[in-house]
Amino acid sequence: MITPSSIAGLDALATAVMLLDQDLRIRYANPAAETLFDLSTRSVSGQGVEQVFQDPGQLIAAVRQAMEEHSTYVEHD
Repeated sequence: MITPSSIAGLDALATAVMLLDQDLRIRYANPAAETLFDLSTRSVSGQGVEQVFQDPGQLIAAVRQAMEEHSTYVEHD
């Protein structure tokens, strides 16, 4: 569950973080993610990753696997 205190911690990170719901809709992007992806949480909140990112097939597959394994997904580069 997203709480105001957890958001405050994520806002301070220099690492880009996006939180998605079960349907792969964007619920939150921290300031680093907003800068990296040139978007705002307000403008993409509630949208599916397929609506926001071009060719998200590999991303969707990796996130679904992380959800099945109850783990996180980290992408470098």
